[in-house]
Parts: sequence; structure tokens; C-alpha cells
Amino acid sequence: MSEVFFADLDIRRPDHFLGAGSGSHAVQTCRVMTAFEPLAFELAADVVVVGSWVEGFVVAGVRPAKAMRTWLAGLPRLGGRPVGVFCTFAVAPKGAVPAMRRAVETKGAVVVAQAAFGPGELGEKAGAFGPAAFGRELALRTSIGAKPRVLVE
Repeated sequence: MSEVFFADLDIRRPDHFLGAGSGSHAVQTCRVMTAFEPLAFELAADVVVVGSWVEGFVVAGVRPAKAMRTWLAGLPRLGGRPVGVFCTFAVAPKGAVPAMRRAVETKGAVVVAQAAFGPGELGEKAGAFGPAAFGRELALRTSIGAKPRVLVE
């Protein structure tokens, strides 16, 4: 799936793969969270994209998955880094994206892109996470000599 993602969004391949591999959503999320944190802060990632599926019932409350909420709560300060937040959903995202946005903003992030992807919507909405969303931030960092790094599963 990674190859399709990079081709569809016309973005370069990542510098590092986190090796989430296959498995349930919970297994993949745990692998990504475990691999991401030390690498991202060791390399001082220039851009962070945070995604989660939603859980809950439309009538009783929908929110980002518990594993994501726990991980977001444990993030260190993001120090003004540009961040994109997104969720995937089957029925309705409700307040999942705003909740994720608030969580990273309390850690000092600057949210530059956000989206909720329902069934079959990736193609039409994925541009929010392509070069247009992060281009300005990355161009600014590149102009002062920083080499943008991309960390992805």
C-alpha cells in the first residue's frame, strides 16, 4: 500500500520505514508508535503526520482510537513543528479530527493540514497531505539549510 500512497500523492519515498507490516489495526498502531517516537525526536523530524481510525458509536460518541489518544498524551513537546492530523472512518468522524488537533496543539505543534477520510475518499481528499499542505513549511526549513526528513510506515 505504501507504493500507491506515494505515487497517488506525488511525494518522495520516505527516509525511514517504521516497519509496521501487516496485522490488525491495534498491532500496526502499536508497532508504529513504538518505532516512531525515538526515531522522530532523534532525527528532529521536520513534519509529523498523525493518523488514527475512529472508534465508538455515532449516537454515543466517536473519538480517535484509544491507542492513539494514549500515544498523543505521551508525546513530548513538538516545538512548533508542522503537523497534519487525519482519521479514517466507516460511518462518521464526528469530533475525532478536532480532538487530535487539540492534542497536538497542546504539545506545541502547528497544525497545517487536517482531514477525515471515509470509505472511498482517499483519492479526492488526500491532497490535504501532499506537497501543497507542507510545501511552505518545508521550503522555509530548506531555505535555512535544513534537510527535510520523512518518516513513514
